[in-house]
Amino acid sequence: MLDIESAPPLLRRRLEEVLSRHAQASDTSLPGGHLLISPLDPIAQAGPQFRDIIFQICNNGERRGKLDVRGAGERILRSRMMSTSPFCLLFFRFLHELQCGLVALSMASQLLGLKRLEVCDIFKMAEKLGFTAQGEIFSADWLRELACTLFPVEAEVLELPNPNKMIGLMLSGCAVLVPYDCDKNHEPALRNGHGAHWAILVGFLIVDVNLESLQSASSDVVVTNDGTFYVFAYHGKSKHIALWSYSDLRQSCNQLYEAGPKRQHPDFVIPQDGLTHLRGKCVCLRNIRTDP
Repeated sequence: MLDIESAPPLLRRRLEEVLSRHAQASDTSLPGGHLLISPLDPIAQAGPQFRDIIFQICNNGERRGKLDVRGAGERILRSRMMSTSPFCLLFFRFLHELQCGLVALSMASQLLGLKRLEVCDIFKMAEKLGFTAQGEIFSADWLRELACTLFPVEAEVLELPNPNKMIGLMLSGCAVLVPYDCDKNHEPALRNGHGAHWAILVGFLIVDVNLESLQSASSDVVVTNDGTFYVFAYHGKSKHIALWSYSDLRQSCNQLYEAGPKRQHPDFVIPQDGLTHLRGKCVCLRNIRTDP
């Protein structure tokens, strides 16, 4: 049995919110479910020095006061602290939200146990391949090719699968990266692609009203009602793990049609056929490294 009270406050509130949606009208207790979260917890792993490092980078050595993010991106790129504290990369996300696909790829490499590359190095390769101008990646095929160029992975672009196939991918050890339309609250939205964004899925929750607690998901767990299936995700606009309805995520992904008026050539690299190779897709990565 998993104790919901031991979860971080924001995640606990989100879990309680989701579970309460499925509670029986006459029952005051929350239902249970089957849960899996992969071991990717950037903030917890960052350690107590994380905030001090961020202040030093962004405030030119000062550890106190208000964070000055103006020009901080360049200071982060120049700072060797990024090499000694890999999770400074996570703060870089807030300064360069367009690099969400590159950050998701960096986190995927960590999830797969591969050697970490800094986001700036991933960006340099993406730029060299002609896939990006500012960090944007508007094609799942481009992200797949970028992953294969940089890491020892087997990568494939798939149609965003149904819940049970998605569970199979995650249980088999895949890192799954999904494009979606990001709303102002960072959740999946329907904006025709104007908020196109990347996230990495790190787990799932299947609500089960027949259970009284949360349990670790077994390998034979099955979703019989799509409305009870949720996914845990990280993305480049928040340090917190998200919990989304998978139905909402699929719907959002399936309506990515255009980058929008604010993201156009020549400032951005847009495929000739628009977002055709982003819409309804996901990128699945598997570690093929043979060394121990």
